Amino acid sequence: MALRCPGCSQMGHGTHAGAQRSPWNPRARPRYAVTGTVVRGVGGTTYAALVTKRRARRQHVLSKFYLRGFAEDGQLTRVPTDGGSPHAISLNDATVVRDFYSVETDEGELSDYFELAFAGVEQKAAPVLAAVLDGQWPLDCKSKEALATWIALQYLRTEAIRNSQTQIAAMLTRLVVGASGKKALRVRIERAEGNTISDARLDAEWADLTKRGGPTVAPDVDAHIRTILELTPPTAALLAHSQWSLDVFRRKVLLTSDHPVILVPEPGHPANFGVGLANAGAYGLALSRSLGLVIMGPNYVLPDMRVPGSTALARALNAGAILNARKAVFHHPDDAHLLDGVTLRPRIEEIEMGGGDHFVQEQGFFAGVEPDAFDAIRSAEGGGEGMTLADLEWPIPGRRFEWVEPSP
Repeated sequence: MALRCPGCSQMGHGTHAGAQRSPWNPRARPRYAVTGTVVRGVGGTTYAALVTKRRARRQHVLSKFYLRGFAEDGQLTRVPTDGGSPHAISLNDATVVRDFYSVETDEGELSDYFELAFAGVEQKAAPVLAAVLDGQWPLDCKSKEALATWIALQYLRTEAIRNSQTQIAAMLTRLVVGASGKKALRVRIERAEGNTISDARLDAEWADLTKRGGPTVAPDVDAHIRTILELTPPTAALLAHSQWSLDVFRRKVLLTSDHPVILVPEPGHPANFGVGLANAGAYGLALSRSLGLVIMGPNYVLPDMRVPGSTALARALNAGAILNARKAVFHHPDDAHLLDGVTLRPRIEEIEMGGGDHFVQEQGFFAGVEPDAFDAIRSAEGGGEGMTLADLEWPIPGRRFEWVEPSP
């Protein structure tokens, strides 16, 4: 079925069809290899030449052009979630993380290619947002696609996405090791290292690998970049084909946070289920102090519209931005009252870290289960390949663990 563009009411619009392609290169693939001069995809596809002579180390996880809608003379107020004091901060410094998107080249050098590629998306979206702030609405298809691509990118490029990937990988390691048991862990380590390990080493390895949340692992920048490349185009296409409502606030004002894109659950969504891109009922974000955007999804047949912003929606958007905040909330210097009576808390865990405790057993979760019975269980579940301790790479990439053998 052809998709209708709510902005121009055309079916199967060619511009929106292009949103299925990567915003960086029409032939881009989610895997890549970076050298000192080019970024290559699987099969040798060249993404782009790296022409920068000076690498950008200070990398923004939230676009400066977006934060400008909450600033005065280049300054806004940053309110830390860890209890720190609110303070003025410039747009240049508000959301900088050193080398957050830098990847290692084949020569062992860090490349800022993706920071620059994301800047290309921002360069297309910035004038569109400026036009919206100046009163242009609804958007034509090309402009809507540019803004949709930035919204998709902004959601996927965040620290929350990277941390959730890291925590899921650590939790999976915990479950695989914990269900396999201590004896199996010894066999895995000794086979990988070619040496017998002491009981003290085994105890330390087991304690670290099966602790709450699993082992401490450094975030995988490459995995995060692949996720961004893979999911930005389809997410942008979904948003571009959806119904957009621009809510204009005359008396109420809005704030934002370091994770500004809000996912709204469908009515009746189970409280213990997570909300993600695939199952969200709507998407929202504050575009400035006085403008909010609500994206309802491609199944809504209404055209894009401009509507007066309600008090209830202003509260919902502000509450969503605060709840989304990991490290900081941002607001206009005159809007400190928006946080009166609000207690901010840093959000560290992206997933439930204590799940699966019953699988973690020193003797192994399947200890005592006869091989025939175990095969029957696998057959009943469809015979999937799954993952075993033998599949666990050793040493675990990025793991932060040190062991010093005690002196005799």
